[in-house]
Amino acid sequence: MTRASARPIASSANLGLLVGLRSRRHLDELLIRIAHDHPDAKVVDRKLVLRTSKVHGRILDDEGRSTRVVPVDPWAALQV
Repeated sequence: MTRASARPIASSANLGLLVGLRSRRHLDELLIRIAHDHPDAKVVDRKLVLRTSKVHGRILDDEGRSTRVVPVDPWAALQV
């Protein structure tokens, strides 16, 4: 299962994806699946983060285990 987030971008590369994967191999599988399902799509750039210290509101230790939770408020940026 992959969690993904996408939003339109004002440029010739008009879609950005942010995905959380368990391994580099899963990235290759995802790109192959995108190419198969959407043959007109073109990957113009990609960035890979090998280790994150925070995932979905959880602070992680060096082994990737959750050590504490930081509440996430998805609507905070919308409040004026």
